[in-house]
Amino acid sequence: MTYLDVVNEVLRDVNEVPLTALNFASARGIQDFTKKAVNRAYLDIVLFSQEWPWLLDTTGANGTIVTSTIQGQQFYDLGQLHNIDLDTVVLRDPDTGATTNLDYISYDAWVKSQKVSEGKPTHIFKGAGSYGVTPTPDKVYEITYSKWDPATRFTTDVDVIPFSDQFTSVLLNRALFYVWMWRENLDHANMNNTNYERGLVEMKRQLLGSKLTRMRAI
Repeated sequence: MTYLDVVNEVLRDVNEVPLTALNFASARGIQDFTKKAVNRAYLDIVLFSQEWPWLLDTTGANGTIVTSTIQGQQFYDLGQLHNIDLDTVVLRDPDTGATTNLDYISYDAWVKSQKVSEGKPTHIFKGAGSYGVTPTPDKVYEITYSKWDPATRFTTDVDVIPFSDQFTSVLLNRALFYVWMWRENLDHANMNNTNYERGLVEMKRQLLGSKLTRMRAI
């Protein structure tokens, strides 16, 4: 489905006139509010997890990013609002080919730890808009991890909803919640919100699976 499709589904449910591709950009009143409600609903879904599959950066093979450390550099910029799975970061020594998983530690734990000046990194921690490894790399190592991109709002009528149609009802129910709240119809709003929460549980189960118990990402 497209952004226009979802907006019109919501408008029909509240007995309002659907939009067309011609008047979508210039929508006013309830139509304009519905456009905003759909975006707000989408971001509510995204806020539950930083690891939804449609946000996975697929520029690398098998959805993994391969980068390298720099000798003497401890912190590495990740890009604004990007997330990496801190539990599955793999370090590879290019000289020996040996690979090890970097263990996650909190920033506070790193601050309190006895810092080794340089060596083979054994741990990874979250920094301010970056990640850090410790000890500070004594040479170039290869690092592999999964990365998720930040969510972006829908803007044009042809923007495609990034998940399967079977989960569109979750988005619709949350958007309808906001529209009914705007209309001060609390009964309808609460009903749609209940349906949203139930649908989100199933969406979590099918798309996140075991990740429900592991949500540690930058």
